[in-house]
This record gives sequence, C-alpha cells and structure tokens, in this order.
Amino acid sequence: MGKRSMFIGILSGMSLWVSADLEFKQQTLTATVPPGAETYAFSFPFKNTGTAPVEITEVKNSCGCTAAKPGKLTYQPGESGAIEGSFTVGKRIGKQKVTVTVVTGGAEPSSTKLSLDLEIPQLLESTPSMLLWREGSEPIEKEIHVKLATEYNIALERVSIDSEDFDIRLEDGNEVSGKKILIKPKTTEAGVTGKVMADVIINGEIEKKYYFYALVR
Repeated sequence: MGKRSMFIGILSGMSLWVSADLEFKQQTLTATVPPGAETYAFSFPFKNTGTAPVEITEVKNSCGCTAAKPGKLTYQPGESGAIEGSFTVGKRIGKQKVTVTVVTGGAEPSSTKLSLDLEIPQLLESTPSMLLWREGSEPIEKEIHVKLATEYNIALERVSIDSEDFDIRLEDGNEVSGKKILIKPKTTEAGVTGKVMADVIINGEIEKKYYFYALVR
C-alpha cells in the first residue's frame, strides 16, 4: 500500500469516531405567560456531546414575534450553551406555538427544531368591542359589558375616551358582565370616532391597556 493510500485509510478511520452533536436538554418548552407580561423570555440549554467542535450556522424563527440566538457560534466537545430568546406577546391571547430551528455545520451538518408552546391568559372579555350610532339617530347611552378573569388579581379601574364628542363613565355590572362602560354621543348630527381606553391593573401594580371604539356613522 502506498503512502497516499495509507493516509486516506487513516482519514477514513478517523471519520468513524470523530463526531459532533448538540444535545438539547429539552426540545419543547411549555409555559404560561404571566398575566400582563409584554414579553416572555425562554432558553433551550444544550451541550456538545460529540468529539468535534460544532458551529451554529443559523437560527431560524418561525414567527416575527420571536427572536432567538445562541450565546456564541462555536462550541467545543463537552461545552454547554443555550439558545436564548424572547417572545413578544402583543395582542395575542390563548395558545401560541412557534418554532426555532438551529442549523449546525462542522463534521456532521444538521438541524434541530425547538418548539415553544405558550398559553397567554385572556384577562378580559368585552361585549361588544365597538358601539355604533347612525347619523341622525337618537344619541342614547349604550354599554360595553366587560368580564374580568376571576382566577387572576386584576381590576378595571379607569376608562377614558380620546374624543370630547362622547360622555363616558364606568359602573359595576353583575356577576356576568363584571363592569359596564357606558358611552353616549353628545350629538349624532355628524360622523365622529372615539377610541376608548380601559386601564386594567394586575396584581396591584402592572397596568395594561385595552381598547374599544365608539362610532357615529
């Protein structure tokens, strides 16, 4: 056997035991977002359990609401790290599922899909979310019924409207409605729009705004 053939044989033998692998502690993270939180931070820890360095070449998020990245790009054998990220709650409620795909290079290129399963509490339900008066109709007072989630320490304390063309007040409702937002246009002679702001206080300190609308059309 020539020297070149022997060298190739040695490399082939090495490829049988040189490996690279990121082993994640968990690939699915399930959690409930704290009431009133604007963002939710998450982490997927991992460890390079192979015998060769691993390079993270790309981290892909399935939704613009999610941003995730590793602490660095290359991890040596035995080294640990994590994919750290943040989910933006925005106006989302209920069950949310997003994925983060980690693409690696090195001796054995591969990809791993991580799943983030979140439950975003619905703190408030309204019926309706918009009040409408027809132009020229009687400017009667109408109601938005607001029901607050009883399993959380929340309270609706203030309401306001960004238009002087409406009168607005807040009253206690019954066990079903919880609260009543009462709105009355001063006149219906012309079309006007009012944006209603309801301030919900969570755990006595966090303030979250909800919006409704009053229209004369």
